[in-house]
Amino acid sequence: MASVAESGSRAGLIAPPAWSRALLPRVIEAQRGRWSLWLAPLLVGGILGYFALPVEPPPWVGAAALARPAPARR
Repeated sequence: MASVAESGSRAGLIAPPAWSRALLPRVIEAQRGRWSLWLAPLLVGGILGYFALPVEPPPWVGAAALARPAPARR
């Protein structure tokens, strides 16, 4: 770990392989017909993440997340 600190680079840390960065968009696109089925697990994951927080986040965090524009569809 000293070599990473000395070089000032984060290259020594574990990073996902290049093939996984290319695969993820294809997997998400393949699931397009099932996106509505993924809503329940994502909602549960968000609830579990909220209750795992040590303190309640300030209200502006939720407002900022809701105000963020949706990505443009191709």
